[in-house]
Amino acid sequence: MVLSLGPLCALGGVVWALLQPYRITLLHPYGQGFWWLLSEPPIYVLLVGLAFHWLVAPGLVEDLEDAEREQAQ
Repeated sequence: MVLSLGPLCALGGVVWALLQPYRITLLHPYGQGFWWLLSEPPIYVLLVGLAFHWLVAPGLVEDLEDAEREQAQ
């Protein structure tokens, strides 16, 4: 369950970008600066989901498994 949170969050970012393509100013960058193009909420959601999956979830799952083993003893 915990391992699926990151990919689900990333999928949410992709769905958000598909449902509201006007939020991705890379598609129409007229008059926008670099930082405006870089800071797009759907892209942030996608990146946070991937970061959670790769950086946070493995350690969290390991800690949960350790706690279950200790509780079973």
